[in-house]
Amino acid sequence: MPGHTFASFEQFNGKQEFEIKHPGNDPFYVKYITAVGSGKLHMEIKSGAKSFLSKDLSGNMADSVYVNNESGGKVKLIFEASNAEGSFDIRY
Repeated sequence: MPGHTFASFEQFNGKQEFEIKHPGNDPFYVKYITAVGSGKLHMEIKSGAKSFLSKDLSGNMADSVYVNNESGGKVKLIFEASNAEGSFDIRY
């Protein structure tokens, strides 16, 4: 769904990448809500070599990240998990 990515999982292992499709080079916010009951979950938002966020997630979290992608490259949302149980809800 454009501008919205969400999932729940019981045994998430490995890596999942999403492309954030935002028109133009205008800055924007990525808002996220995560609930991690067990295991390890890491979230990263980046464009090329530039990282806007790199964070280990645990418990219930809600926050936002300012993304100023002046270069206009593709912005990726990356999750890496090991035996993770929980959910995420991302809006931009």
